[in-house]
Amino acid sequence: MMKSGTNNEPGHSLRIFSAKFVRDDENLLITGGWDKNVKIWDVRSGEIVRNIVGPFICGDSIDIFENVILTGSYTDQKQISMYEFGTGKLI
Repeated sequence: MMKSGTNNEPGHSLRIFSAKFVRDDENLLITGGWDKNVKIWDVRSGEIVRNIVGPFICGDSIDIFENVILTGSYTDQKQISMYEFGTGKLI
């Protein structure tokens, strides 16, 4: 079971719909789902290394390219968002 990172936050609290390994680092996994969180996991330790709050993911809608995470949200507005991989900040 994967555990929380330094903030002692749990894993996802609701259903996960999307998971993607980072191409340049096979030890990092990005997940997202109904809880409006995108989490980046280090599979070696099972800990969350970064948490992005916002995207309401209801399908396979996470991708990463050149240090940019792309998410698709099931919302009326702002369905597509991009985040800096290194900081998790909205672009």
